[in-house]
Amino acid sequence: MIKLMRSSLYKLFRDKTFHIILIIGVVVSVFMPLLYLIIDSQTGNIGSTCNGYNLIIQSASPVQNFGIAIPINLITFIIGEFNYGTIRNKIIAGNKKSSIYLSLFINGLIFSFILLFAYMLISSLLATAFGGFSSEPLNKEQINALLLFLINVVLVYVTLTALSVLTATTFRHIGGSISGTVVLMTFSFVVSIIVFLSSENTPTGLLIFNPLALSSFVSLGLMPLEQIMKIENIMLYQVLSNLFYTSIFLVLGTYLFQKRDVK
Repeated sequence: MIKLMRSSLYKLFRDKTFHIILIIGVVVSVFMPLLYLIIDSQTGNIGSTCNGYNLIIQSASPVQNFGIAIPINLITFIIGEFNYGTIRNKIIAGNKKSSIYLSLFINGLIFSFILLFAYMLISSLLATAFGGFSSEPLNKEQINALLLFLINVVLVYVTLTALSVLTATTFRHIGGSISGTVVLMTFSFVVSIIVFLSSENTPTGLLIFNPLALSSFVSLGLMPLEQIMKIENIMLYQVLSNLFYTSIFLVLGTYLFQKRDVK
């Protein structure tokens, strides 16, 4: 297992696609604070939107900005492992398919979080340099809400990584894998927004069965984060939802990968 991970990580850090996407992420992470700075300059209120707090929240969205590029490029990388015969060689070498699949998932997490954290860190630091960390000092409630939100962000990207590995290893075709993943992500995002805007009380079922609900609510920016976090049991339901879907994707993906031949 360790050898499998070491081999995949070595290939990952030498992969040109990964380098290109990382560079794009850095460019976008510089562009976004500059865009907010221009907006603030027009209103004469520097720091109202161009601040570290706002950029942390905005850059964490899995469907908007650079976030959606992360699962797309993870899928591309995994399918490349099939096309270049890397997966087949690992099987021929005597590695268990379950171990190979688990190594793909773990390396996928490393892939996803390197890109995500680089993007979030650079954009938030630049915004802080331009307009401070927040337009007003944060109180304890706001700090707690931000920390809980970041925990949710981590869980969401774990779920999306599990989904990306599942679609990539199942379809083994870039078009089909990316389309399936993006459609599911977009559907979850749109449903969450529609329900959030049309319902006075957020249905419990949405929070349990839609792992992107909280991220979608926050991305709208219609309500302060600390107010969204006050929705009854929202954090509990979102944690359980993400853990549930991650488990389902991992179990299903491992089963399908073991049953299907690798050419």
